[in-house]
Amino acid sequence: NTLKIERSIDGNWEEFTRQFQEINPDFYQRLRSRAEGMTKNDLRLAALLKMNLSSKEIASVLNITLEGVKKARQRFRKKLELSSEESLENFVFHL
Repeated sequence: NTLKIERSIDGNWEEFTRQFQEINPDFYQRLRSRAEGMTKNDLRLAALLKMNLSSKEIASVLNITLEGVKKARQRFRKKLELSSEESLENFVFHL
């Protein structure tokens, strides 16, 4: 059952990504040029942040805990080399 759910999420995510790229055509390219080694999960988090979703909403969409979202955001900030004063949301939104 878990594998079926994961496949469904991945299939839906591919459709979401296609539509997201139609609206924001250069977003992923600019993000990848900013930091090397972006994972699929990093790109998912970035897209959801770009849509201005809260951590609670992101947790629901990605089917992870709120603590998992916090850790993902921390790792993402580190990859982007953002200081603690810089807003991750503002960075992603203006990308």
